Amino acid sequence: MRLQTCLDAYLADCQVGLSPLTAALYRRNLQPLVDWLASRHVAGLGRLTTAHLRTYFAEIQAVTSRRPYALNTIHQRYRTIRTWLNWAVAHNHLGCNPILGMRSPELPRPVARFVSLDQLAQLLEVVAHTSRPTRDRAIVLLLIDTGIRRQELANLEVADLNLSTHQLTVRRGKGGRGRVLPLSS
Repeated sequence: MRLQTCLDAYLADCQVGLSPLTAALYRRNLQPLVDWLASRHVAGLGRLTTAHLRTYFAEIQAVTSRRPYALNTIHQRYRTIRTWLNWAVAHNHLGCNPILGMRSPELPRPVARFVSLDQLAQLLEVVAHTSRPTRDRAIVLLLIDTGIRRQELANLEVADLNLSTHQLTVRRGKGGRGRVLPLSS
């Protein structure tokens, strides 16, 4: 199967279960690989090897005339390519996943960042002068208290807040999963 055809079929499948932003991210991560392989006359999926992938990752990590990719971006591309090729194996477009012959780029463990009480006080002072200070204060405190994502906040409904049990239900979290979070007073 041609690489572009396989990529298009995969991205069509992604449209069903993923958010539009995630599907667009997958295209941005995968299309450069397909274009890079085409420039090296590798058009068929069955001709893709671990050596091709190692060379591709070595090239995108190399310092060129533009800035090299951040390690997080390279790791994200690796994961996206691995997922696509696993899909190709599962759909009998490929015998085995050649990326499994490579080690994943290692990422340093992130250090959690905290908002200090002084920073929170400054933020709440700024929020006090907005056009909707009560709402904006509630948003800031909810984000700080729970660590929910921006889109999770946008999807909240009044029924998701239980003041008697001090709990917040996030119904449509990342990956479509929900969870219940405790709230401080």
